[in-house]
Amino acid sequence: MSILKNLKKVHAAVVAQNTTNDLSPIGTAINRAAMAAMFGGLGSNDWNSYMATFADNEEQLQRLTVRDANEEPYITQMRAYILVNGCCDIGTNAFMNNKVDEKIDGIAGSNKNPPVPDAPNDPNGKIANLRPADLKSIPDVNV
Repeated sequence: MSILKNLKKVHAAVVAQNTTNDLSPIGTAINRAAMAAMFGGLGSNDWNSYMATFADNEEQLQRLTVRDANEEPYITQMRAYILVNGCCDIGTNAFMNNKVDEKIDGIAGSNKNPPVPDAPNDPNGKIANLRPADLKSIPDVNV
């Protein structure tokens, strides 16, 4: 699944949990992981762990965890929004506020923002094992 679809999946799970809980356990876990990532900074284990929540393959994880000197400025900005949205609202409803869009997954023919594959590819569980313990599995929600 794409990075954007993973963000939407997390958002939908939080919204669904908010209908039956005072606070979504997933939203709370996202907030906790995002705060650790913020204090750890880009490249830290906490950053990589948080961003692994939204990645299904190594290329996606690279997009979310490694700043390329040649990348488009909007990639840097979207990466920052993914982080701060988890920090600012425990309900994480800010993920879908038009600050992160399909460009996070790349643009065909772009040298500065090449597409990353959307197919899950984590045969040894490296990415899944990076995720915070309470975010290893996000349920699919039909909305």
